[in-house]
Amino acid sequence: PEGTVDMVTAVMLGRSMMLLGERDLTFPLIDEEKLWQLRIRRGRSERIQVDAGRFDATESLLETQPAPGADA
Repeated sequence: PEGTVDMVTAVMLGRSMMLLGERDLTFPLIDEEKLWQLRIRRGRSERIQVDAGRFDATESLLETQPAPGADA
C-alpha cells in the first residue's frame, strides 16, 4: 500500500518524530513478506548516565498489529 516503509525507514521516521517533537506516528511497515501497522509513541524522557557520559534519552513505545486485510 501507499506509504508503506521498510524497517530501516521506520527507524529513521521514529527518530525524526522525536526530533520534531511529535508524540505519535502510525504507518504501514513491511517486514520480509508481512505487512504490519506500526505505531510509535513518545514515552518518558530522562537524563541517563552510561560509560560514555550523560545523555538526554527518550523512550520509544512500539505497538504492532497486522495491517488491515493482512494475514497475521
